[in-house]
Amino acid sequence: MIDRSQFVPSQSGERRRAWKWSGIPMTIPAVAALVFVLCTGLAVDAIAQAQTPAQTVEIRQVIFGAGGQCRAGSLSSAWVSVYYAGQEPQRARVAWNVPDPDGDMLQVSRELTLNPGANPVWLYGPLDFLTRSGTITEFAVFELDDSGRPQSQLAARNIGMGSVVSAYAGLIGVIGTDSGNLEWYAQPWQPGETQPAAAQEPVQIVRGIVPGSLPDRWMGLDALEALVWVEGNPIDLSLQQAAALEEWVHRGGHFIVVMPQVGDLWTNTPLDAILPPVNVTVWEDQEIAGPQSAGGVLKHLSRDRQPLAPPGPNRRYPRVNLHLFSPARDINGRPTDDWSNTDCKPIMELDVPGPDGTTQRQAVVLRRRVGFGHVTLIGIPVTDPRLRQPPLYWPHTEVFWNPILGRRQDTPNRFEVDQIQQQQRESRELRAVKVRDTVDIGDPFVPMIELSGQAGGGVLLAILLFGLYWVVAGPGVYAWLKSKKMHRHSWLGFVIATGVFTAIGWFGARALRIEGTRPRHVTVYDHIAGTEWQRTTTYLTLMLNGYGSHTVHLVDPAVESDAPDAVATYARHNVVHALYPVHGSLSQFPDTREYGLDAAEPYEIDVPSRNTAKQFVLRWFGRPLEGWGMPAAATVADRPREVTSGPGGSTSQASRVAGVLLHNLPAPLSDITVFYVTSDPAVNPNVQLTRSEGVSRARPPLISYAWSIPQPWQPGQPLDLESETFAYTPDSRFVDGVQDKYMAGMMKGMPHSLVGGQSTFSQTQQRTAMELLGAYHLIKPPIWVGQAPNDQLLYHRSMGRELDMSPWFSQPCLIITGFLRGGEIPTPVRLDGDPLPESDSASLTMIRWVYPL
Repeated sequence: MIDRSQFVPSQSGERRRAWKWSGIPMTIPAVAALVFVLCTGLAVDAIAQAQTPAQTVEIRQVIFGAGGQCRAGSLSSAWVSVYYAGQEPQRARVAWNVPDPDGDMLQVSRELTLNPGANPVWLYGPLDFLTRSGTITEFAVFELDDSGRPQSQLAARNIGMGSVVSAYAGLIGVIGTDSGNLEWYAQPWQPGETQPAAAQEPVQIVRGIVPGSLPDRWMGLDALEALVWVEGNPIDLSLQQAAALEEWVHRGGHFIVVMPQVGDLWTNTPLDAILPPVNVTVWEDQEIAGPQSAGGVLKHLSRDRQPLAPPGPNRRYPRVNLHLFSPARDINGRPTDDWSNTDCKPIMELDVPGPDGTTQRQAVVLRRRVGFGHVTLIGIPVTDPRLRQPPLYWPHTEVFWNPILGRRQDTPNRFEVDQIQQQQRESRELRAVKVRDTVDIGDPFVPMIELSGQAGGGVLLAILLFGLYWVVAGPGVYAWLKSKKMHRHSWLGFVIATGVFTAIGWFGARALRIEGTRPRHVTVYDHIAGTEWQRTTTYLTLMLNGYGSHTVHLVDPAVESDAPDAVATYARHNVVHALYPVHGSLSQFPDTREYGLDAAEPYEIDVPSRNTAKQFVLRWFGRPLEGWGMPAAATVADRPREVTSGPGGSTSQASRVAGVLLHNLPAPLSDITVFYVTSDPAVNPNVQLTRSEGVSRARPPLISYAWSIPQPWQPGQPLDLESETFAYTPDSRFVDGVQDKYMAGMMKGMPHSLVGGQSTFSQTQQRTAMELLGAYHLIKPPIWVGQAPNDQLLYHRSMGRELDMSPWFSQPCLIITGFLRGGEIPTPVRLDGDPLPESDSASLTMIRWVYPL
């Protein structure tokens, strides 16, 4: 009980009011102190409770790229490990902040439920061309409310990028630690260099990838040219990882499996849907003692065609198990023993003794086409260390891997390079490879879609108007008034002149203002005959009117109907993001903003708008589009096919293509090139491949031709593949004849520029560059032995890697390319839910049609 009547005298004699609580006297300051402590304790407790989620969430680890390797200017993955120490599940969103070309912050994010312990999540986003190893990037975790809206920030961390290769370098991934001599592709002339001695661009082999570390979306594999599986069990893949790998192949990836020496790991796997439907026979304990042993496998491993020297006293000829493949089912799922009825093609074959004493041709390397990509099975144990022992060094990379990857590149190993340099030193002719100039054939896309020409009139008007204003409003008005003896009114004249020029500027700006979205694009539209898929890659400029935001999204009927099949799934994985400039630094508006992109389903993006143009990259994959009738046979009897008889019934040993085609595209096809890859081998397998001065020994495995059709191909007009246009002459050989013309066309008037400097392309060179991107690895290799010519160029590519179709040139097929000007954008894109208007005549669509033979 409180006794309010009691007073306690102080030591100073002053009277101080005091209260007693249960007999304990308390002065007013003491009460105030107690109240302060209690309030402070409650506040601290409240703050502690509010901060509990933040203290229990931590971003512990981030790994960038497949195998810890990514490339500047490409899509990249980020594996984020979020640790949660709470007891109850927490709904959250993990975000990766990526600056876009306008200085705005793109938040690539993904929702997950945090459970106690480690919570891994994959994010996918674009990297700009200035990204380097160690570049700082920010990650954050946000709490979500019941409606999915971000609330408080639970954790944040700035992390340096891991290993980042240049935008001009290729990447090949290897699941396992042994690459089977793939590293010879990256062999430089001098230690410490990155440019290989005999290649157009650097390449890095990413070894040590484990199956469980693969991403769960195809975007995480997009930077890889190929993925080679040499070690590990495919059942270690999760269903999401297997689906991502399968989709990556459908979109154009190349998946390669080296069959294991022991055990059967590739039966009943999560990847059965894309593996070739074949019967596998193991040809055990085969000794490779010469060109004729083991079915002639040596010709696929070595450039040497001479008998092997006897092994040393402590060595033996290699003995290996070979996996042989035979067809099991045709394209309709019926049993077959004929490769022509399947979607598979033997790449390398052996002469195998049959049960009746005859010799049978059996595939030891087999490729299956899956969508726009390929799956290859290798039955030769190329990672066996016995094959790589000196002096064998098998497999020789340009002999074995070039036909599989569709490359044309010399691959001297370190021993060969040292030997050549030693010979040059002894003859006092040591020559380093000449520093070559480079040209970026991936650079034309951005200049082709810029709207700067339309804005040039406004800029010129502003400059002229500003200069004229200062001349007229200042000395001009004063001089005129002075001549009239009215110079005392010069201030009024200045005001009137200012008003007049303001009105002229306002009305001029209104007249020159760009109205509407004004789309301008460059699109590469791909279709493979006989498949249900089509693919487009679009570089697009849109005028985003007003100040606010606009939604750009890729549509598909499967998404709108929410169909639960692969079409709907793949459509949600289509990608739209801002296009980064190859050269120069990123610009920045004063009012930088944040906007989001769902890392799991990146087909839609809300971007800030400031009444300016913005550039995008669109990656679409889906069912055929209406109104775009691709080339097809006029009748069933006219379908393309290989024949061995020439026109008029004359016989010929060389293969030719026959058939009649027509198309129903929305406009005539111009600047047409027809490529025909025959089934005839380009190199006699019995001829030894020796290196001569200044001559590359690398050749594609099959003979190919290319013809240009100068006149437009009208819709509905038949194209006879046996007409006089298609003459089989040395000049029409693609590898040597036509390609030399490509090179001459690219070099004509081309300023040599080191990588990092921008080149100006003519319209013809722009189209030539787009065609070269489709056959990039077939470009003639640079001369690296002897004296290089002064006009030799290296062809690099900062953009357009996804357009490479080089593997098609190692199997029989027909490829037709051509161009359409202006018109409708073939990629199904919407702006704020509305279709885009037709593009102007500066827009360009490249059609690429493939018919497997």
